[in-house]
Amino acid sequence: MTGIGNQKTSSERIRSVLPAGIIAALIFCIAFMSYCPALAEESSKDQSAEKSSGSTNDVDIYSDSYGGSKKFFSDYGNYFLARTKQISEMDRTMWGVSTWRVPRGVLGLNVDYTFFRFDSRYNSKGKADDLVPSMRVPNPFEVNGRYSDLKLNAKGHGNEVSTKVSYGFTDSLCFFLEVPFRWEEIWLHPKFYSKTPGGYQITSQDDLWGILELLGRPKPETYYKTTTYDLGDIQSGVAWNYFRNEYVSLSTIGRMIFPTGRLADPNEALMYGLGPQIDEGKGAFAPGISHAVDVRMPGKARLLGFAVEVDYAYYFQSARMYPKFLKPNSDFVRLLSRDGYYTADFQDMSGLNGEYHVVFGSSLDSRASIFFDMRYVLFTMGYGFSWADQPLINSDSAAFMHYIGKEGLDSFGASQCQSVLFRIYAPIYRLGIPIRFALSTEIPLAGKNSRIYKDEYSGSLELMIPF
Repeated sequence: MTGIGNQKTSSERIRSVLPAGIIAALIFCIAFMSYCPALAEESSKDQSAEKSSGSTNDVDIYSDSYGGSKKFFSDYGNYFLARTKQISEMDRTMWGVSTWRVPRGVLGLNVDYTFFRFDSRYNSKGKADDLVPSMRVPNPFEVNGRYSDLKLNAKGHGNEVSTKVSYGFTDSLCFFLEVPFRWEEIWLHPKFYSKTPGGYQITSQDDLWGILELLGRPKPETYYKTTTYDLGDIQSGVAWNYFRNEYVSLSTIGRMIFPTGRLADPNEALMYGLGPQIDEGKGAFAPGISHAVDVRMPGKARLLGFAVEVDYAYYFQSARMYPKFLKPNSDFVRLLSRDGYYTADFQDMSGLNGEYHVVFGSSLDSRASIFFDMRYVLFTMGYGFSWADQPLINSDSAAFMHYIGKEGLDSFGASQCQSVLFRIYAPIYRLGIPIRFALSTEIPLAGKNSRIYKDEYSGSLELMIPF
C-alpha cells in the first residue's frame, strides 16, 4: 500500500491463505454429505413423494443400466437425456422464486452479470447527496457564510460477474459456492465554489488545495480503474428446502461469508476523501442465515404467486490500515485560529500508522415480491429493504474518529436502502433443455448512508448438469 511499506493487516494475511481453506472445507462438506445415511433416507422420501404426487417420471435413471463400465459416454448420454426429461416434468419440486434450487444429482453452474453506474448517495438524513461531503472552509466574517466549497463529484461505473456452483444432494438439500468478481472505473471531478473571500483570498481550486495541504490534508487522486477483475467476498453454504408441496414452499439457508474481497488503498480511498477507490468487500468473516417462503394460488389461479425472503448476517472484526496524512503547518493553523476560523476538522494526524479495527456487526436484507408463472416465462416484481448497523470503530486516535465520524465524512454510519426489483425468467429446462435464463433491473427508492446505483441491469444463465 502506498506510503505504508510492506505491512499487511490481519485480514490480508487471512486472505492470502483463504482459498486453500475454502477448497479444504468444500472437500470436507462433499465427503460428509456423500456418506451421511440420513441423506440417503431423505432422498428416498423425496423420490417417493414425487411419484405419489402424480409425476410422470417412470424412468429409473438411478438403476445400474446407466452405471456400467461399457460405452461410458453413450451411457452417460442416455442418463443425461433421461434425467433432463425427468427435470422438465418436476413441476411439484421445481417451482417458485425464492426457494428454487437444483434437484438431486444435478450440478448447477450459474453466471450472473450486472452492469451499474453511481454518482451519488443517500446521506444520513435520507437525501441524495455527493458520494463525498464537500470540503468546506467556514467564513468567520459572516454568520452563516462559508469561505469556500470544494465538491469532489465522484462518479463511476462498472460490472460484476458472479459465478455460483451448486449441487443437489437430495431434492431438498443442496450445497453452493459463490465467487464474485468486480471491475470499476471511477473519477473525481473536483469543482470549486468560491464564497465571500473574507481576509484570505481563495479564488481558485489550486488556492484551496494549497491551504488544505497546509492543514495536513493531501491532494486526492482523481482517477481509478481496475486493471483486472477484483475478487469480492466469497460465500458458501447449504440450502434446505425443508417443506414443499404444490402450493407452499419453505426454505432456509446457512452460509459463511469469507473476507476475500479487495479493500481500497487507504491513501486513495473514497471513504476518506483521498481518492476514488472503493472496497470490494467487508474484510471480515460473517456467518449468515436466511429464510424464504413461496406461495402460489390453487386451481386456475396457480400462475399467481407470492414470495418473501429475509436474510441476516453478522460481520466480525475487520482490520484496516490508516491513511497517511501530511504534517499541518502549525503557524498557519495558529493564524487561522486567531482570525476565528474553525480548525477542529484539521487536527494533526500525520503520526497515524498501522491499523485500526472495525466491527460491522449486523446486516439485514429482505424482499417481498409477486410473481406470475406462465410455464415457460416467469415474471416477478418485488420490493426490497436492506439495513446495516452502525459499525463499531476501535481507534486510538480521537482526531481520526472525528474525521470519519458524523462531524466529518460520516464514513461509517448505519445504512438503509429501499428499492424495487423487476425480473423475468425463462425456465427453458421445462422444454427439456437444462438451462434457466433471467434478466432483471433494480431501481433505488430511498435510503440512508448508502450508495445510489443507477442503470443497474443484470442477466444470468444457469446450466444444470446431471452428475
